[in-house]
Amino acid sequence: TAGAIDASKIAANAITANSIAANAITSGKISATTKITVGSGNNVGVLDGADSTYRIYAGHATPASAPFRVKQDGTVIIESAASGSRLVIEDDTIKVYEGSTLRVKLGNLA
Repeated sequence: TAGAIDASKIAANAITANSIAANAITSGKISATTKITVGSGNNVGVLDGADSTYRIYAGHATPASAPFRVKQDGTVIIESAASGSRLVIEDDTIKVYEGSTLRVKLGNLA
């Protein structure tokens, strides 16, 4: 629109949280087809609009290596880095693994 300011006209670090009024940015005003990352290195939480498999992940910068991750289809995977154990919630089933061994399956028992 006329008078709009695009990102190319804003200097790096020019806008800080102190410069933004409360309630000025709402979810209806945020759209990202790339990543929104909080933290750094492997100490991150990410909303990812570009990854072909995962949309949300935390604890590792690589989506498939993150101990908490959510696939685009809604599958949730929670892993313990120390033991390799994991909890998988997929469709109508909850699975608990110890390493690669399935220990508990609840839901669709077919």
